[in-house]
Amino acid sequence: MTPISKTFSALLIAAGAAAVFAAPEIKVEKMTYDGGKVAAGSILKANFKLTNTGNETLKISSVRPGCGCTVVSFDSVIAPGKSGFIKPEVNLKGFSPGQNSRGVTVNSNAANTPALHLTIEFNVAAPPEAIAVSDNYLDFESAAKRTLLLSSAKKDLKVSEVVFIPQDGQNVPGWAANAPQKVKFSFAPTNDTQRDDGLKTYKLDINTPGTGKESVLGNFEITTNHPEKKDISIGGRVR
Repeated sequence: MTPISKTFSALLIAAGAAAVFAAPEIKVEKMTYDGGKVAAGSILKANFKLTNTGNETLKISSVRPGCGCTVVSFDSVIAPGKSGFIKPEVNLKGFSPGQNSRGVTVNSNAANTPALHLTIEFNVAAPPEAIAVSDNYLDFESAAKRTLLLSSAKKDLKVSEVVFIPQDGQNVPGWAANAPQKVKFSFAPTNDTQRDDGLKTYKLDINTPGTGKESVLGNFEITTNHPEKKDISIGGRVR
């Protein structure tokens, strides 16, 4: 083989080697996106950073979410040494409270990982109660007044009536014979404006309907203007 032929062959081999090793490669900053605690019914926006560590243009052909609740936007072309993003959005409508996850598959011409699987993890928070009550029992055995704290997202919560209904199967004194027995009360919002959950707290002071003599078991029925929780029932003892 002549020197010229040898040189030409060497150039062909070098070009072939360069062609073999010229390829795009994917490097992912984080394979799992931690969405933390999220509200049911909200939209969770995730973000994955991809870098092309190869020496050819990275072309993303498709990004397939694991369910219909997820839509994805992404950078389809990433030059060598540059970064792009995969941005899934998960619609959390209908999700049960607790830990959840959803997957996304990225298909590309990457030499190292042509099918890349990414994961979105999140914790769906339980919806707040319509009205949360501080106590579930009112004992008037040794007090003429008891206080309940009511917490709600409703900013104009009102209590229109409180009544006491004695339980069946006990000796009912005369004052409680005509059930339900209306109870005197006062109701007003508190100054608790620093709550992280966005709820408003109200103070309900309830006076005993008893005479201080006979002990009676029963239920206090509290009527509110909340569309989802019009009535609150709390057991109690009255003297």
